[in-house]
Amino acid sequence: MIHNEVVRTLSTMFGMSDPAQTIQQIERYFAEGRLELAEVMATEFCQLMLTKHQEDVQQLVYLVKGLRLLCSIYLQRNKGSEGLRWMKKLHTFRNKLYKYLKKNAPQLLESLPSSGEDYHLAANLFSQSGKKGAAKKMYKKSASILIKPLEVWSDALLNGITDPSTCNAMVDSFEHHQGVSRVN
Repeated sequence: MIHNEVVRTLSTMFGMSDPAQTIQQIERYFAEGRLELAEVMATEFCQLMLTKHQEDVQQLVYLVKGLRLLCSIYLQRNKGSEGLRWMKKLHTFRNKLYKYLKKNAPQLLESLPSSGEDYHLAANLFSQSGKKGAAKKMYKKSASILIKPLEVWSDALLNGITDPSTCNAMVDSFEHHQGVSRVN
């Protein structure tokens, strides 16, 4: 009873009664560089959605979007270890969402971001946290999923993962793929 009241108070206090608008607002703050405000809103949003995700699939979609956004904010704010705590939740709920959609609405799977992008984000968070072994594993996993993994290998090299197998994988990517999926 008290928990429901707290959730209702938080959603009213932060204007989070409409998850779609809240996600858009957090994305605007993130794009404008208002990272501290975006972090606070995204954290509250994710905590709120964690209490509601079992109600329907749309809530689960918003939760996954919010978690992905929160992890990106932590990466930009150089808070990799905090982002990793949320990344575990992102992987769990993204897999849950993908399984549901694969079973009930496979046509919607194409509209969702690739899991390779999440693994790439996780690799950058691991690297930022100083966990090079875990980062290398995530970079490899991401590159194996994405169609154009050049950015993944570039980030791996920029983050200090320069062993021969990583360098060879990057050279192979240059040979097999034309172009880059995204440039920051």
